[in-house]
Amino acid sequence: MNLNNLKTTVPAKLYKRGLDYFEQDFIEQLTEDAPNRWHALVMGTRDYEVSVNLTKDGTIVGSYCTCPFESDSLCKHEVAVCLAICEYKKENSSSAVDVQARLKTLKKVELLEILEELVEKQPTVQLYLAEKFANPNGMDEEKARRLIQKSAYRASRSGFIEWDRTDQALEGVWGVLEYLDGLNSQHDAERIIRLSLIIVKECTEMLQIADDSSGGISSAIYESLDKISEALAKWPEDLDEATVDDMLVLLYPHILFALEQDVTDAASHLVEAVLQWNERGGFTEKFYNFIAFILSHSRYKYVEWLDRPFRTADVVRCHENAFTYYEGMPVEMVYDQDALLAVSENAGDLILTAEFTKYQAARGFKIYLCRKSDPESKGKIEQVVKFVKYNFSKNRVFDQLDSWNEASLAWLKRTGNHKVHHNIKKRPSEVHALEKQHLRKVSTTYLFENTLTSSITRKIHKDNVIRYLQNRYSVPSGTYQEGSANKAYLQLGEDQTFLIRLKPTGPVLAKHELSAEKGLVISDPLHRAKSESKRSLLIHQLADAFSNQEDIQWFIKALTEKYPRHLIDQLKVIQKAIRDHPNSAGSALKEVRKLQLISGNDFRDIAYSLDLQVQQPPAPEIQLNQKYMALKAPERSSDTYLKVLSGGRMR
Repeated sequence: MNLNNLKTTVPAKLYKRGLDYFEQDFIEQLTEDAPNRWHALVMGTRDYEVSVNLTKDGTIVGSYCTCPFESDSLCKHEVAVCLAICEYKKENSSSAVDVQARLKTLKKVELLEILEELVEKQPTVQLYLAEKFANPNGMDEEKARRLIQKSAYRASRSGFIEWDRTDQALEGVWGVLEYLDGLNSQHDAERIIRLSLIIVKECTEMLQIADDSSGGISSAIYESLDKISEALAKWPEDLDEATVDDMLVLLYPHILFALEQDVTDAASHLVEAVLQWNERGGFTEKFYNFIAFILSHSRYKYVEWLDRPFRTADVVRCHENAFTYYEGMPVEMVYDQDALLAVSENAGDLILTAEFTKYQAARGFKIYLCRKSDPESKGKIEQVVKFVKYNFSKNRVFDQLDSWNEASLAWLKRTGNHKVHHNIKKRPSEVHALEKQHLRKVSTTYLFENTLTSSITRKIHKDNVIRYLQNRYSVPSGTYQEGSANKAYLQLGEDQTFLIRLKPTGPVLAKHELSAEKGLVISDPLHRAKSESKRSLLIHQLADAFSNQEDIQWFIKALTEKYPRHLIDQLKVIQKAIRDHPNSAGSALKEVRKLQLISGNDFRDIAYSLDLQVQQPPAPEIQLNQKYMALKAPERSSDTYLKVLSGGRMR
């Protein structure tokens, strides 16, 4: 479809309505946000936001409108904006001009007039100049954050950044990266790291509200991580302890943030980068990464270290190692707040991560999660953490992980579990010899390993993608539903493919090749076919809602034949009726087939009626008075009534 053939490619009725909107000047704020990327507001029942992406020859490669119209064609608002673009191009078309040469010939007053007009019509220019004038000496963290957030805010529509507006959202990011390119990696290393961390954090948050199908936001994150690695690698040779401590304080919150968001592998990148300092000043022995266990009665401790951030699978493996070390498993485990174990504790209802839920169910121990900032409930484990940090790891030089863990266990044997504990006044190792008799015996780890790999779940994000192994894989457009669980189930195949389902045994929603690279968006073009994918998704969801597959397949087929243009609307009516009347949906389906009522509205009405019948109390049984049961009413012949009607007297 091209701007020049709208009249022949758009349905006549829609073109006429769009032309009416254009002729009545309903289009406001028509701007070209980027080359061939247009945005405008169209007045109607309310103001609708319209975006149109074009090629150089005027071919429409993408369009978006906030109106509820759904079709393969442009809506009337998009048609109106396209006509406005045509008019704008005609009015402003001219032969090629050497802009720089012309600018050099203009006077100062003329240049100022052009600049004022440019600032008024192009918000990007105004944003750039405002930030430049606010800090003419360079860029600090606050300025970088403000620049990124402003461009992201301008690109968002109703709190979300569509795929065709990510370039506009990243304008602030590109500005910061361009500034970083002009810095010296050796002399300005700390500034490069600080500003790059701002980009990583802001872009990670941006991914939560953006459709990054183009991969631009992910690319900005990984480019910034590369700059951090380069700056650390070229750091000046004269490292001192204060500099190292300051850098740890700077990096550690960003590593935790990346782990909590679980969107990219930024945490692994940052840890790997700082570990490169091991050969240049003893950085890594300051980088603590361990998990600690303690038995409440005996105070018998177990510690295990990692040279990278822990994952849930690592935590589970450490549990198994701890149970082996203790020669048994306790009935209840008490945990400090940790994002690897628990998602949230909503008013006392503990919600665990999917992997740890499977492990806890397999082992059968009870869980108690300490409340935040509650020293009474987690004081024991906090004392262990301090004890390990300041009595084992402090002033020790890290060489290899295996030897470090061996040294840690040896220290526990001769010191951590051997010396008399200051509270119980006994040796933990001696008390443990009696305590372990009361621990539950632990079976083989075979069950735990199989439980972890049996099922993989991922969240479906607002831009209709799931994230797996640092990549993003598409699902059909419309899969994400506001207010729903939005959970997908992944099944890995032996041929480097995996299947995505909405239920563990439900129909396949999407199939993808597993990518070995990182930071990519793997998208199936069919998933972006708006009307067809939404229709298919609704059909899948309705089929899953009924146990009687024969009846629902008949109903869907009949609706498709009767309402080919309005099938999605019919399916939505049925879907809402199922949500409102779940107990009557199956019976309503049988009734519509029995009565041959091929309509979503009829299905809804029958489900509603059946629900009312179930909710209404049964009619009370009428009790007859037994006293008059033997009496009978007198019977008269029809002649008697005829005489009365004819005026005769009864004798």
